[in-house]
Amino acid sequence: MPTVSVGRDRLFAALRRTYTREEFEDLCFSFGIELDDVTSEKEIIKKERHLEEEEEAEEPVASKEVIYKIEVPAN
Repeated sequence: MPTVSVGRDRLFAALRRTYTREEFEDLCFSFGIELDDVTSEKEIIKKERHLEEEEEAEEPVASKEVIYKIEVPAN
């Protein structure tokens, strides 16, 4: 399934409510989608570059905003 990345705080602002992870997973399920991963831009960069914790200081400033990766049906 394709994955859509969206900032958690912006999403919650648009929904006019905050959710726990479990509540959000239930909400996704009710619409036929699935919360695949919870990450941040900083974590994505570390994974892509296979960086260790000590190498993190050399990284350019990356957002720590929480990002929800949501799987959506292809059809």
